[in-house]
Amino acid sequence: MMRRLLIIGSGGHGRAVLGCVVAISAFDVVEFATNVDDPEPIPGYRILDERAMAPDGIASEYDAVVVAIGDNRARLEKVERLARVGASLPAIVHPSATVSQLAEVGPATVVMAGAAVNPFARVGAGCIVNTGAVVEHDCSVGDGAHLSPNSAIGGGASVGKRTWLCIGSSVADHVALADDSVLAGGSCLVADAPKSGLYAGVPAVLKREASI
Repeated sequence: MMRRLLIIGSGGHGRAVLGCVVAISAFDVVEFATNVDDPEPIPGYRILDERAMAPDGIASEYDAVVVAIGDNRARLEKVERLARVGASLPAIVHPSATVSQLAEVGPATVVMAGAAVNPFARVGAGCIVNTGAVVEHDCSVGDGAHLSPNSAIGGGASVGKRTWLCIGSSVADHVALADDSVLAGGSCLVADAPKSGLYAGVPAVLKREASI
């Protein structure tokens, strides 16, 4: 029986997700959907108009769906909408990633090449654990978060919902970062950050509160 996968989002992140999907060889047919008027072609793959596709139709037509949109809030909203209509939203884990059998990875989360999710870590739904990112033991990553390439969170750390750790940033052991925050590239957060906003520097400090 042919297994069909739909990747929602055909931009850069969608192409990166395709790399994971091809590597796991679990699907016979892979198609994209986007709401962009003139998407850049992806050789060998159909790109459909997402605006013409109802969520329940997607759920019934495809064996699995991945939401590959970089914007954390938009990605999580689509994941939640598809979950409500019964779509299959599996976690996609690249074969070169290391995910402990003692860790939890939520639905619709993608773990990219070379990433590590260590024992007793909990990664929520609709997250991106990008290339080479590290989620250490006993960590908590909220729904819709994005850990960019080579970012890391130390043991027992907590990253809130829809939060973005930019490339090469880090959260020290047992430190908590609030929902809807951004940790700038190369920054290191060494103390709890209870306010949502933009943090930057070494050590990272609040530069701008979020307007949610």
